[in-house]
Amino acid sequence: MRSSLPCRFWKNQVSVLRGPFCGVFREDLYSRLNVLLITLPPLRERVVDFPLLIEHFLRQYNKKNRREVRLSGELVKPMSGYHWPGNVRELENCIERLVIMAEMDMVSFGAVPPMCVDISPTCGT
Repeated sequence: MRSSLPCRFWKNQVSVLRGPFCGVFREDLYSRLNVLLITLPPLRERVVDFPLLIEHFLRQYNKKNRREVRLSGELVKPMSGYHWPGNVRELENCIERLVIMAEMDMVSFGAVPPMCVDISPTCGT
């Protein structure tokens, strides 16, 4: 039988102990949960991951929606330059919108749905 341990990741250790809930969170429990700290840079700093994430989300939402939508190269580059304040979740939501709303299988700037205007050519960089 395979067992799994719950993992907790804290964005800011100090804010948990000294933040608005000061005195509410037990320090001994925090020490037990704080076994492994993983620091993951924001999506805008992980340019290498960007094409892989796009490919993954396209596969996922194409399958879910029975589509075969692809992004043109002219769209992928400016998207990778966008600052993505919502990180991977924002990218995932954007790809899902593109797949659902795309009128053609190849999505380029001219075919970007209005809800994805944040990734226009003037964004980022």
